[in-house]
Amino acid sequence: MRHRQPLVAALTMVIAGACGSSTSVCTLVAYNAVGLTVVDSISGQAPSVPTTVLFSGATFRDSLSNTDGMYALGVGRSGDFTIVVKASGYSDWSQRARVSADACGKPKPVSITARLQRVAP
Repeated sequence: MRHRQPLVAALTMVIAGACGSSTSVCTLVAYNAVGLTVVDSISGQAPSVPTTVLFSGATFRDSLSNTDGMYALGVGRSGDFTIVVKASGYSDWSQRARVSADACGKPKPVSITARLQRVAP
C-alpha cells in the first residue's frame, strides 16, 4: 500500500497542475456551433407549423425542419454563418452569426433566439 501513495500524490499534482496551466486537454467530443430557439414573437411558443432552418457557411449548407422550435446547428464548426428561418404564416427571419473556436479548434457555442413575426392573412 505504501508504494501507491506516492503514485496517487504524483497523479494528483499532475491533474491539479494541468487545471491551472495554459495547456489544454482536447477531447473527441463534438459541440454544436449554434443552439437556435425559434418562437412566435407574440406567444413566445414554438410555431405550430413546420419550420425550416437554413444554416450556411463559406463551404457548406444545411437545412433542418421540425415543429418543436429547437435546433442544434453546425456540429464541430466555427466561423461565420448565415441562419435563415422560414415558416408558413410568418415573415422570413435571418441573422449572421460568428462562432469562435477554442484552443482545441472546437466551436464555442452561441445561443440565438429567432422571434418570428406573423404575417397578416
